[in-house]
Amino acid sequence: MNTFLIRSVLTVGASILSFSAFAGTGTFLFNGNLNAQEGGVNAMTATDPTAGNSYGSAFLYGANRTTYNTLGSAGAGNNAGLSLDASTLVPANSYSLEMVVSFSNSGGWRKLADVSGRASDGGYYIDPASKLNIYPNFSGTTVMNTGTYYYLALTVASNGDIKGYVNGALELTANSSVMNGNVFDFFLDDSATGFNEYSNVSVGLVRLTDSVLSDSQISTLSANPYGGTVPEPASLTACVLGFGALVARRKKAK
Repeated sequence: MNTFLIRSVLTVGASILSFSAFAGTGTFLFNGNLNAQEGGVNAMTATDPTAGNSYGSAFLYGANRTTYNTLGSAGAGNNAGLSLDASTLVPANSYSLEMVVSFSNSGGWRKLADVSGRASDGGYYIDPASKLNIYPNFSGTTVMNTGTYYYLALTVASNGDIKGYVNGALELTANSSVMNGNVFDFFLDDSATGFNEYSNVSVGLVRLTDSVLSDSQISTLSANPYGGTVPEPASLTACVLGFGALVARRKKAK
C-alpha cells in the first residue's frame, strides 16, 4: 500500500471514528426488561411508586408488540415512568428521539420527556389541547386521542433547531435549548409544577439516535418504526462511498 493510500485510509478512518464518539442508536422494545436491543447502551430505570408498572402487549404496525405500562398519579412521589442516562449514547445538543406511545389521560399538560433532572417546567409535552408541545412556546396542530398509539419523533440540532413530528408529519419547528441534554426522564413531571402534569402511558418503543433524522427519514420510519434500522447519516454514507471510489481509482491507475 503506497503512502497516498495509507494517508487516505487514516483520514477516512479518523472521519468514521468521529461519527462513533457516541454509541449511535439505543432501541428499547420492552421485551420483559428495560434493556436496549444494542450492546453497550445503558438500560432504562423505572420509577414505580405503586409497584404497578407492568409489561403488556398491543397490536402495533401489523404485529403483536410488547409494551411497558405505567401506573402512577399526579403529585410528588406519585409519578411513574422511565429514566435513561444517555450521556454515552447521544450528544446533549444533537440527537433524535422516537417513541410509540399512548396516553391514558386527556386534558392538562402531560410530559413526554425531560432533560432538566425534573427541575424545570420546560420540556417535551402533550399540551391541554392534546397537541404536541415544546414548552414554553411551541405547539403542534394535530389533536391526539387517549388510548391511541402515536409515533412521535423529536429532533434536536446543534444550531438550536428543534422539530416535532406526529405519525411522520412535521408538527412544529422551534429554536430553543430547552431539550439540550442527554439524561432523560420519560413521562415524569418536574418539581416546578409540583409533579402534577402527568398521565399514565403505554409505550411500545423508545429509540434515541446520535444524529438528526431528516423529514424524509422520519416519514419513512413512520410507516413502521419497528421495521428496520435507522438510516445512516448521509455524511457518513458519503464518506464511506467516497473512500470506496478512491480505492477503485487507485487500483485502476496501476
